[in-house]
Amino acid sequence: MKRKFYTLVLCLLLSVTVQAQRIVFEVIAKVPYDPRSQQYGKMEPREMKIIKRGDDAIYIGADRYDVVEVEERKNDSDVQYVQYTAVDAAGAEWTIKVCHDGTIEHEVMRNYVLLFNNTQIYDWTYYFTDAGVLTDK
Repeated sequence: MKRKFYTLVLCLLLSVTVQAQRIVFEVIAKVPYDPRSQQYGKMEPREMKIIKRGDDAIYIGADRYDVVEVEERKNDSDVQYVQYTAVDAAGAEWTIKVCHDGTIEHEVMRNYVLLFNNTQIYDWTYYFTDAGVLTDK
């Protein structure tokens, strides 16, 4: 009986620890992108953070996006990403992709968060970031 109790407590503590982990990205620049013309807009330097709290929520600056579904994951030697469907406080549905692409020639463009509203699919925003730091707070 004691063994089951301790196992239950350990599982509970581990699940709380996993939920508390987050990755904090420092944003370098924000860049609009039009996928129809495949053209980037004017790069705007930014000093802000993006916080990815597990697969539960993503904070981009002051805006919170609650994850509804993990659409896709990729993890190979060159490219790692997670693509989410999320909703904002107003209930609008967004696609968010948190990515590291080691195949991109320019180092500043290798780490990014892509964001677009699912009702405006040709109005993308790239947030180019650092590699991110894993924290537990």
